[in-house]
Amino acid sequence: MQRVDLGFEPEPMLAVVVTPPRSEYPEAVDVQSYYDRAIAEIEALPGVRAAAATGRLPLNHEVDITGFSHPSRVPASVDDWARGLMNSVSPGYFETMEIPIVSGRDFQAADTEGGPPVVVVSQRLAREVWPQEGPLGQSIVLTDDGDELMTATVIGVVGDIRFEGITSEERPQIYRPIDNTSSRRRFIVVAASASRNAIVNLVRQTLLQADGNLPVNIVTMNSIVDQNALPYSISSMLLAVLGAASLLLASLGVYGVIAYSVAQRRKEIGVRMALGASRGGVRKLFVGEGLKLSSLGLGVGIVLSLVVSNLLRAVLYGVGAFDLVTFGVVLGVFLLVAVIASLVPAIRASRVDPVGVLRYE
Repeated sequence: MQRVDLGFEPEPMLAVVVTPPRSEYPEAVDVQSYYDRAIAEIEALPGVRAAAATGRLPLNHEVDITGFSHPSRVPASVDDWARGLMNSVSPGYFETMEIPIVSGRDFQAADTEGGPPVVVVSQRLAREVWPQEGPLGQSIVLTDDGDELMTATVIGVVGDIRFEGITSEERPQIYRPIDNTSSRRRFIVVAASASRNAIVNLVRQTLLQADGNLPVNIVTMNSIVDQNALPYSISSMLLAVLGAASLLLASLGVYGVIAYSVAQRRKEIGVRMALGASRGGVRKLFVGEGLKLSSLGLGVGIVLSLVVSNLLRAVLYGVGAFDLVTFGVVLGVFLLVAVIASLVPAIRASRVDPVGVLRYE
């Protein structure tokens, strides 16, 4: 299966889930202080490119749905709100996850110091809400399906990512500063340039030094991507086994039909050789005829396979309807079988005495 394009680089990347307990971190400011200190110490480690915190992790099957609207087109009913994915992130999250900032800027510490609410939105949301104007500096109304609405200012636009799954649609996404949330459980994401094992050990030691009572669970984004791709990998493997078996049976059938056809023409071969045809000329003639017959069957098979492959797109994720490598391998195998099926019987028939063949017939 080819590499999945998620909108961010999954390797080398670590994700650490941490939940400071209320008994030791009773206030929101205490929780935020712990994360700020932990991220700063991780970023100072050798081999770490960047680190940040997020409330939701891509492909982790946890989503927060929110309604959004242009201030001038607020729906009267909650059911009429457009829906998007909400996530709370710290400054540096987009750099860490290699999500491009298309326009505007990232969050800053000043965005949480009592100022007006600010958000960063994805490109798809920006196109839906402001199709004819720039989104930067515009206001957007948000709702959590309750009676309370929030109006925020857009300070940045970032690239779309597949947040819910590797085959999921890239839904509109809204990012808020994580300092404004009261969530204790967060993910610390770490982008590393050093080897995975070395960074895992360094990050674990750093977090244990920050608070030895907190459990540290570290996973790689690559493993999360693999888990999401596992059903498609299994399906592809099963289809590959069935395809190989079908290819073998089809090759045996092609060989049998062409070989039988050539063997039935031993008299013709004898006549041609009695009239002066060379062994090489006879072999070339029958190989050419075998290739013509095979080409006709391959042409019909290609048309049918294109129709069927369109129906299998949901199973063959990462493989297009017309995969040149797959079609090329199959065509090459069948043409090779056709050459062998034509050549072997022709060689055998051309070795016999033409006079003996004519007398026998």
